Amino acid sequence: MPAHKYYCDYCDKQFYDTPASRKRHLQGIAHQRAKKQWFDSFRDQESGLPQDAKRPPCTFFLRTGTCQYGSECRFEHPVQPPAPSAPGPFEALNVAPESSALPNLLMKDLPLSLRPPPEGGYPPLPPVEWG
Repeated sequence: MPAHKYYCDYCDKQFYDTPASRKRHLQGIAHQRAKKQWFDSFRDQESGLPQDAKRPPCTFFLRTGTCQYGSECRFEHPVQPPAPSAPGPFEALNVAPESSALPNLLMKDLPLSLRPPPEGGYPPLPPVEWG
């Protein structure tokens, strides 16, 4: 019975699949070059990093505008400062989060477990005997 065929996606090549032939192919120079060329097609040419891999921003650069490592820094130095984030619900209404004067509009959207307790607190529960 003939051996199954193996197809290499990198090399666009097909051959009989035996352990020896597969090992010979995978260790061959033509396969190594084709595999490297395929992976390099996904790299960003300027930084050598994959295009979708983002480096985290340099916090020192964000605070001061300079970095002692310059272009050699392993973190990203953004060209323009990040846009301010959208205001939170309490900032937009100019209401302190501790305030009990929160609009009912916000309270009705919250689940019961996240709503603040009533003004006088919860009523005491009756004692329960276990056992």
